Amino acid sequence: MQPNDQLEPTVFVIFGGAGDLTWRKLVPALFDLSQDRSMPAHFSITVVDRVDMSDEKLRRRLHDGVKEFSRRGMVEAGEWSEFAGHIRYQQGDFKKLQTYTALSEQCAKLEKEWGAKVHRIFYMATPPSMFGEIPKYLGKAGLARDRQWTRIVVEKPIGYDLESARALNAILAANFEESQATDGPRRLHPIMIPPTAVIEVRSSKFSVRRSAFEFST
Repeated sequence: MQPNDQLEPTVFVIFGGAGDLTWRKLVPALFDLSQDRSMPAHFSITVVDRVDMSDEKLRRRLHDGVKEFSRRGMVEAGEWSEFAGHIRYQQGDFKKLQTYTALSEQCAKLEKEWGAKVHRIFYMATPPSMFGEIPKYLGKAGLARDRQWTRIVVEKPIGYDLESARALNAILAANFEESQATDGPRRLHPIMIPPTAVIEVRSSKFSVRRSAFEFST
């Protein structure tokens, strides 16, 4: 892995990260980015989910996904080992504040370790029922406070109908500004590249294009 020293430190948090989307698309795409010198020298991937799982068990599972879905084909053991060292697992309930305070403490720890402020990307790879919960707790924990350094990614569909979409928009707007949000899995707002660009996830690949996010459905 050859990092890009011009990119700023980033913490990538995946809520619901023990599921299929992370295994099949998100981590293979992030791995490919790391091999293309499109990841910063300092980055962390924190997977948050409710199941009991060790870091090592998670890494083995994600390794299987990378071997199957990475666009690079064969994955060298050394390449994976270096990348996997950036992955950690945090067991937690999405509706308990301590899950988010633990994330806040981890971000503070990394900032101290790296000697730099970190960008934070929160990806909600969860059932839609959690879309209205996670942003509220991120707000309560102070993790949504810094507009320049924080992004949240919401999986489509955004709401079940117009009424639920408006309710979700209200929750997001109460905790994040519009510039901090984007939708997934096709669009993932990166902190690693200029804020006017977004990353698309297509067939386990990330590509960069220009776009703007709208809350409306």
